[in-house]
Amino acid sequence: MKALLYFGILIVLLCLNACAALVPQTAATAATSVATSTGTHNAYNEGLPPSGGTMDGKEKYCDFEGIRIPPKLGLEKDRSFIFSVGSIKAGVLAYKGRLEYSSLCNYFKLSMAENKWEFLASSNYPQTALFFAKDDRTCIVRIWETHIYTNVEIWVTPSRNLVRQYESLPR
Repeated sequence: MKALLYFGILIVLLCLNACAALVPQTAATAATSVATSTGTHNAYNEGLPPSGGTMDGKEKYCDFEGIRIPPKLGLEKDRSFIFSVGSIKAGVLAYKGRLEYSSLCNYFKLSMAENKWEFLASSNYPQTALFFAKDDRTCIVRIWETHIYTNVEIWVTPSRNLVRQYESLPR
């Protein structure tokens, strides 16, 4: 009798699971289910903006003014360096974390625009490089995946005009 009851419950659960698979998913729930099954985090469950969304304030600013970093990315100090001369700051900051590759690309495009960086260009495959400019600085955000992590490098250099101003100072 118990075996028949367990068999009946198993059949009902299988039927419910099959019916749930037929229900259409929204983009947000589909992305969440894919990211959950792969163990990565994405824009819908980590405070990153979905396409067209805005930032929610959970992200942090890096050592370069006006560049935000998602909270799930950790700084890799052994791969980072910053060079400062007066008010000029340049260098590279390296981060890694378990975030979805496409979400990070969208995140940086949106957050840099919100911080008044001008998007100049991008290149894709096998990694993404996003090129930005702002006042007296240029920035390259490089994003690529390894087997476990998504890596980000943020390169910031002074613009050519700032270098010329610095070279013209009396010595």
